[in-house]
Amino acid sequence: MKALILDEPNAPLRLAEVPTPKPEQGEVLLQVKACGVGLTVVNACTGRMRGPAGPMRNRVPGHEIVAVVVENGPGASQFEPGDRVLTYFYLTCDRCRWCRRGRNTLCDNFRGYIGRDVDGGYAEYVKLPENCLFSVPDGIDDVAATTIADAIGTPVHVCAVRAKIEPGERVMVVGAAGGVGIHMVQVAKLFGAEVVAVDLDDAKLERTLEYGSDHLVNFEGLGAEHAAEVVQQATAGQGVDVVIDMVNSAEPLRWGYELLGKGGRVVNLGTHTGVEFTLWPGSLVQKEIVVMGSRYHSKAEYMQAIELVRQGKIRPVVSRVTGLDGVQQMHEELLAARFFGRGATIPP
Repeated sequence: MKALILDEPNAPLRLAEVPTPKPEQGEVLLQVKACGVGLTVVNACTGRMRGPAGPMRNRVPGHEIVAVVVENGPGASQFEPGDRVLTYFYLTCDRCRWCRRGRNTLCDNFRGYIGRDVDGGYAEYVKLPENCLFSVPDGIDDVAATTIADAIGTPVHVCAVRAKIEPGERVMVVGAAGGVGIHMVQVAKLFGAEVVAVDLDDAKLERTLEYGSDHLVNFEGLGAEHAAEVVQQATAGQGVDVVIDMVNSAEPLRWGYELLGKGGRVVNLGTHTGVEFTLWPGSLVQKEIVVMGSRYHSKAEYMQAIELVRQGKIRPVVSRVTGLDGVQQMHEELLAARFFGRGATIPP
């Protein structure tokens, strides 16, 4: 079969002919129909994000997989050949106290990530544990479905569980035109928020209006000081209730924190090393501010995300589709912040 291989961190992806995997105990062989291409997988390939085994080497990337079941390995029986499925990014046990409490991302027996610690979906076929698989409803096409596994499921977790957005609150999404950001805008809007979209490009920001943004802020074009003035004008000087930051850079994090109003919450989704930002502890008390992280989403929230797409309440945003031979260029454009929404690849 054909597959893209990452030989070592930050190396170009290599298109190769490799053996089709054979499913082992509890595993399922899948024929990949489409795989999402986003900044999470790019950061894994560059070494900015690491799994339990350290940087990626000799691995097939890609975790936002839509596929058809080909063969069940020993002990796997939940799906039949021909079933269309989605994949859950994290390799979890479903048995520990965290998994049983619906917090799969904190699994005590966490084994890593699809496309980082086991081979992923930049290939014609992939084998995965059956407890990573979810059925795809009829009516959602393969490319659109690639967004659910991460770009839509993550905002569901952030808005419902971490930020706990309430109707009428002002929510600032930093990185709003990106693959997760444009879906975060939609989910925040679904929760009744007034959305302030922050990004680095006017053209991309304008496109977020179609998906629910109420105010646009070009952080790079305006500079931090003028961008803060725009936000204060948009919020009548009260600041925002929630800052959701996908960029994970020190300056935007500090900037967003300073724009919080009373009872504000900062939700950081980035895990890049070397990023630090300081805050004045007194402001935590005076405004009762909460600073928190958010990690992917639970399997229950995955099912909610699937249903939101099935009902047409959230629109998947995939701006480009390519074959495996075009994925490397897409990665480079994502790193250069030239991409709107998500990308996807369809293997041969």
